[in-house]
Amino acid sequence: MSVGQTVVLSISILLILTVIIQILMNFIRNKRVVKHIEQVINDFQSAELAEKYQHLKEITLSGSSLITFNNWEKVYLDLESRSVELLEKNHKVSQTTNHFRLLTANSLLIDLKQAVFEAEQDVEDVELVFNQLINANSESEKEIEQIYDKYAEMRKDILSKSYNYGQTINFFRRLFIGS
Repeated sequence: MSVGQTVVLSISILLILTVIIQILMNFIRNKRVVKHIEQVINDFQSAELAEKYQHLKEITLSGSSLITFNNWEKVYLDLESRSVELLEKNHKVSQTTNHFRLLTANSLLIDLKQAVFEAEQDVEDVELVFNQLINANSESEKEIEQIYDKYAEMRKDILSKSYNYGQTINFFRRLFIGS
């Protein structure tokens, strides 16, 4: 074999090895990304967010809080259905990668990454709104409790001093109670 043929053969072998290494690296990278995306999608369905959603469904919301919850409930329920679709797409990418159709897998992976990114943003937004609604409801309950306490105190004071009001108290009782 001549020196020229040896150089060409060596370069050819290096190119083939480079291509094989590149394919294997791409395969390994895709597998890691698929596994990571699966974990992210499973995090969408976290028990914590589901508990917050269930809690908000059980408490009595009204006014703008109820409107806000109804709007974001749609986003939350959409996220649940989207997460199933994303898991299916992720599985398809995994299968495509396993069959070494790496160009197709890379193309699918790009679309999947974008969809997962958008879903992550929605999860963050939903969680923020749910937290705000829960905090606002908690504050409202405290304020209502304070109002009831003040009412009970004022009522007790009026009843204990009813002798000062004489016939006026009876007039108001008939007016408001009807007896």
